[in-house]
Amino acid sequence: MKFCYLDESGGADTGIIVLGGVIVNSQRMNLAKRECAELFSTISKLARRKVSEIHAQDLIPGNKAWRGVDPNTRFEVVNQILDWLDRRKHKITFAVILMHQFRAYSESVEIARTLKDGLPLHSTIS
Repeated sequence: MKFCYLDESGGADTGIIVLGGVIVNSQRMNLAKRECAELFSTISKLARRKVSEIHAQDLIPGNKAWRGVDPNTRFEVVNQILDWLDRRKHKITFAVILMHQFRAYSESVEIARTLKDGLPLHSTIS
């Protein structure tokens, strides 16, 4: 079995939603969780503050929690994340939802009408 951690960016107000996911084999889930915790510990040391989640829109330009963190350090954080994903051999997936197309589509497709702004409220597909 596989699990996928999904996160979204954007929204109805931007006209685009981007979903990104990391797919993990269930047999390696506990190891992946431990290693992810170690990765965040390493990143926290680099940032000189506790980091529990990462937003690229803040990390890359050095905003919010990353304000005052040297650009080379922020670059190293990105490299640490990419290296971890590569070492673990996790698969990465993404989807882009154009809200105007989704709304037009949802007018004519029954299951799409159960979704709000492109994100499932609930769904059962048989």
